[in-house]
Amino acid sequence: MDNNYLQDVVPPAQKRSIRNIPIPSRDKKGEEIKITNNNQTPPPIHKEEDSFEDYNKPPKRNGFKKYGIIFGILILIFLLFSVISSFDSAVISATPKTESSPFNEQILIEELSQRANNESLGYRVIELSQESEKTVIAIDEEPIQEKASGEITIFNEYSENSQKLIKNTRFESAEGKIYRIQESTEVPGYTKVSGNINPGQITVMVYADEAGEDYNLESDNFKIPGFEGQDPYDFFYAKTETSITGGFDGIRKIVSESDIENGSEELTSNLKSKLIAELNEQVTEEFYIYYNDESFKFDKITQESVDGSDNVKLKMRGRISANIFNKVDLSNSLAENLFANYFTNENTLIDNFESINVEITNNTDSGLEFITISGDSKFVWQIDDNKLKKDLISIEKRTLSTVMQDYTEIQTAEAVIKPFWRSTFPEKEKDIKIEIVE
Repeated sequence: MDNNYLQDVVPPAQKRSIRNIPIPSRDKKGEEIKITNNNQTPPPIHKEEDSFEDYNKPPKRNGFKKYGIIFGILILIFLLFSVISSFDSAVISATPKTESSPFNEQILIEELSQRANNESLGYRVIELSQESEKTVIAIDEEPIQEKASGEITIFNEYSENSQKLIKNTRFESAEGKIYRIQESTEVPGYTKVSGNINPGQITVMVYADEAGEDYNLESDNFKIPGFEGQDPYDFFYAKTETSITGGFDGIRKIVSESDIENGSEELTSNLKSKLIAELNEQVTEEFYIYYNDESFKFDKITQESVDGSDNVKLKMRGRISANIFNKVDLSNSLAENLFANYFTNENTLIDNFESINVEITNNTDSGLEFITISGDSKFVWQIDDNKLKKDLISIEKRTLSTVMQDYTEIQTAEAVIKPFWRSTFPEKEKDIKIEIVE
């Protein structure tokens, strides 16, 4: 019998068991999906929402994401608000009170260190010195002997009575060199101001006892040998007012008289310019400087040979003594006399000091000193910025008008506070700015 080889390799029909029976699926409506048992693979189900994988996914949280965005925006707005609020600032635009008037007033003045009357206008004295030189050609040479000379100021702290000093009274320098006055003089007695002694004083010319350059002095202090061993010795003294110059003993080249005269005029003019320039450089804008021709003093012209040539240097030293007034004090003294609406606690300032005329005079009978001021100018009331800033710190904007009642020097004032939603001024003085409206 022929063998059927194919039959040997064909597996026997599988017996149907519960493991081989597929579980029927149902759709969403519970309908049964029939599966034909024909040993064929059932068609795939293409409904995503019913797939096994979808049941394992977490639910979508779109609402949480939306609230997170809103919360982030709120935080950003809060931070932005905080940053803007940290830049608080306020600007006050203030218009000061002004008045214009012509004036011609005489005011009592006193040097501050000797001021006895609080109603007087005080001033300070500033003294400066400069030296200038010019080279000229000598025409000859000759032996020369000259005594040095210069001005000293004598002080009397001994008595309220004046003291007469006779001709040839000696003055001894710190190094023991002797100088003399050539005319008799009288030193005024001292005065008392608030219990302090202001010595009487007078300025005189002195001459060296001997010729020679050794007696030339830039500055020095002097005693009066004639008082030695007596009480006045410690209370009479002197100081150089100008340098003591001109002492010479030797051969010197001769300069023509015309060269000396021309050189003296040139040096004097040059020294005036240099002294005024230095004065303006040293004194700040808040002060008014008064000087006239009498404020300048010039030493004698001196000659110095230039080695190895026929040239001679003409040298001169000059000084200026100027009175310095505070501009606000000066303006207040005038405003007090001129304007009925001026209060003593206010400060004013003349708009243009260059336009006024000033002259200082001394009353020889009373010994009092006066300043006469004339002109036609505008007076501008001065605002105390620092005080106003302190008064405005942290106050409500609506109370600004109340604060301004104490500032009679302000005509009008407006405030701008930033950021716009703030109703109070900043808590720090540096965040408040005062702008003066002309």
